Amino acid sequence: MAKLKKVLKVDSFRNKWEKVLFNFQLANANVNKHIRDTFRNLEITYTQYLALKIVSEAEGPVNNAYIKKRIIENDSDVSRLVNRLIQLGFLSKQARKDDKRHSEISITESGLEQVARVKKSMHSVDEVFYNLSAKEVKQLNLLLDKIR
Repeated sequence: MAKLKKVLKVDSFRNKWEKVLFNFQLANANVNKHIRDTFRNLEITYTQYLALKIVSEAEGPVNNAYIKKRIIENDSDVSRLVNRLIQLGFLSKQARKDDKRHSEISITESGLEQVARVKKSMHSVDEVFYNLSAKEVKQLNLLLDKIR
């Protein structure tokens, strides 16, 4: 494993926090590359998968606010995302019976099948962490929780 200074071609860091920041950003870029490579061969994007997963795990129909609150991608336009997934046949939307101004979003059978297909491909994203032991993964999750 190459040392961070060598990878970034720098002589030093301002302090240990700057080193952590650069290390974190480099690791994040590596994880995102694995995600992009995995989803390049699938019908949907990672953000679309996240939305489908959220709706599939909900207890009944949801609305855009429900998805927006849970989705990891901060810059996603949930309305446009949902509409695209409806066009693909993975979600359905109906006006609520008690309030026509609000919609109920549900996952279709095709959407459930798509989630299952994507889950089978996610092992290639997991591979980025295979060099960590179970104990290290647990510790990393605790540290990341602490940062958030």
